[in-house]
Amino acid sequence: MIRATFLILSAAFFLAGCGNRTHANMQAAIADTIKNEPYVSDFDRLYTNADHFITYYTESYGDPIWNSKVLIDNHIELTMQFDINIDMSGKRVTRTSEPRFFIITNERVTNRPNGSTLIEHGPGMDFGPDEWDEIVKANGDLSVIFSPE
Repeated sequence: MIRATFLILSAAFFLAGCGNRTHANMQAAIADTIKNEPYVSDFDRLYTNADHFITYYTESYGDPIWNSKVLIDNHIELTMQFDINIDMSGKRVTRTSEPRFFIITNERVTNRPNGSTLIEHGPGMDFGPDEWDEIVKANGDLSVIFSPE
């Protein structure tokens, strides 16, 4: 009886937490992460036009992933991603993996007559926290680790 009661209470607690995955709470989680997660704070400070978002916030289709993305000089896309846990309130994020960074260059963008866009990518790279530290020290200048030629 005690075990059944515990399982029911545990399930009720878990399901109650799932109801906190609202759009407003996701926005609160994003704002909190920008403020309190050092990698994200640096990304936001260096690239003020960056987009920050959480993939799979509701965890319905996969584990949640933090994303920060910025387009630099209309041809270099820089992305940072890391795995996260979201607390029961839905408003706090904890980083659970080292961040990975990705640079993609866009060599040519073609707007097609049917309204679609074709993007041809050029050189790119992925890197980790050590190279990110070099970029931070260089005030966001990617050329300290990457040259698209």
